[in-house]
Amino acid sequence: MIRFRTVAAALSALCLTAIAARGFDEGPPKPVDPEAGPGAHNAPGVKPGNAHLQNLHIPVRPRVMVIPFNDEESTRKGMIDDWEAGYVGRRMREAKREKYDLVVLEIDTGGGEVAACEKINKHIENGGVPVVAFIRGQAFSGGAIVSLGCNAIAMEPGGQVGGAQAVGAGGVNLPSDMREKARAYLTALVTGLCERNDYPKALARGMVDQGVEVVETDDPTHRFLTNDDMEDWAKHTDRRGPVPSVISTWKKKDSILSLTANQAYDANMASSLCKDRNALFATMSIQPSEVYEAGVTPAEKVARFLGHPGWLVLLVVVGLIGLIWELKAPGHGVGYGVFGLCLCVFFWLAIFADTAGAAELILFGLCMLLLGLELFVLPGFGVAGFAGIALVLLSIMLAFLPEGTIPSFFKAPGEVSPFQAELIESSLMWAAIALFTVIGAILFGIFTGIKLPGLSRLALKSEVVSGTAAESPAAPVPASAQPYTPAYPDTSKAAAQTGSTSSPAPAEAPKISELVGKEGVAESVLRPAGKVRLDGHSYDASTEGEWVEAGRKVKVLEVRGSALRVRGI
Repeated sequence: MIRFRTVAAALSALCLTAIAARGFDEGPPKPVDPEAGPGAHNAPGVKPGNAHLQNLHIPVRPRVMVIPFNDEESTRKGMIDDWEAGYVGRRMREAKREKYDLVVLEIDTGGGEVAACEKINKHIENGGVPVVAFIRGQAFSGGAIVSLGCNAIAMEPGGQVGGAQAVGAGGVNLPSDMREKARAYLTALVTGLCERNDYPKALARGMVDQGVEVVETDDPTHRFLTNDDMEDWAKHTDRRGPVPSVISTWKKKDSILSLTANQAYDANMASSLCKDRNALFATMSIQPSEVYEAGVTPAEKVARFLGHPGWLVLLVVVGLIGLIWELKAPGHGVGYGVFGLCLCVFFWLAIFADTAGAAELILFGLCMLLLGLELFVLPGFGVAGFAGIALVLLSIMLAFLPEGTIPSFFKAPGEVSPFQAELIESSLMWAAIALFTVIGAILFGIFTGIKLPGLSRLALKSEVVSGTAAESPAAPVPASAQPYTPAYPDTSKAAAQTGSTSSPAPAEAPKISELVGKEGVAESVLRPAGKVRLDGHSYDASTEGEWVEAGRKVKVLEVRGSALRVRGI
């Protein structure tokens, strides 16, 4: 009897051990009710059969970077935009450079620009670090596309994902032809992301395509299919077998699919339901040695505020004002400094906006090098000066255009996505505004009497024949415009009485109108304005555009107010 009881007790212990070890064999656990609140999910769980998190192969003690991705903190327009794409790109490059083991993208967004979402997914794909999308609220529209671009998806109970229908700027409906192109493009986009990261393609298509119906079938390898998939299967039953039976309909036609956290978890789209970040780490069986909150830095906040294209155009205008001021009153160099500073800030902001890169910086560096050569090494503004100005204009124009704009000009119209085309159109508008602003500033400078360097080389010149004031009549010059000649007392009588000698008084300065045709010497460097000396007196002067070194002979061509127009000889 004792032996029977002992054997029964042993068998009972073995059964309990087997049940504990095979707890999931009784069937998959029921998903957590998102409405039950955080307390209902005390222990994190992983969906059986969903190996996304395990396939990341994260070390037990990883270094983790957390990137906030929401409409309040990380965008400029309050939705997914180019600025946020650049922000995520910088963080992904930092994660790769600093050798982080995992990036957690904490998503809470209502969507945004599809072109920006594509950039973000490209940064994620090329980042070299596993990325988990942790949806902490909603991931609608573009947020769903970014989530599908991540290696795994986790959701907070109560979260939602989906609703990625294409709309125009401001949420307006697209025209029918554009809507069809956008639908086809988004379908191909999300299908590619699902194939890359092993998400249910039919569900993702239902998020972007109103015209399909999504059903759940009894085929475990093809659990979710669209009506198009079912029709295609029916045509090839000879090689694919019988058409699976429909269990339920997840989406009807003329609607857009959005999934709750519970539904996404049940459909194997979300790998786990986690009430917070620590629960996510526990789900992944990791204990991070470092968790770095990679939020927006103060410098990025300043760049985000000033990074609007309108501010960039204003910086170009201020820089041109400084340059024009320097050309009108040369010698102090402040105008050149303002011009250089404005352009440096301009490109700094463009880099943060992810519209300027190495090419624009190289062009800008070359233009500054060429202008420096003309300023300090090769005065006269020839080929180097013109090339420098041309490179300045080119680099400014390119800094307004998003990455990939130039190659898109050489593609067929159908090869460029409608979303990329819309972004390029907006960028070209701002680039055109900047270009016309620069041209307007140049014309203003010319009409106000500024001779741009090198401009006189493009005009016909006539030799000036020396002559008197009668041969070369000029407008009378007011007394205030005459050069100052100090008055000297008559000391000749005193010198005769004392027998001493003294230097004679300087000759009286001629009238400025009588200087036309005379020759003198450049008293300072003329670039193109400066000082010249004639008959022992200094005068303000400027050239036709060429630069004249100090000490070089000059000839007076004409009088303009109280200044002379001269040419080096």
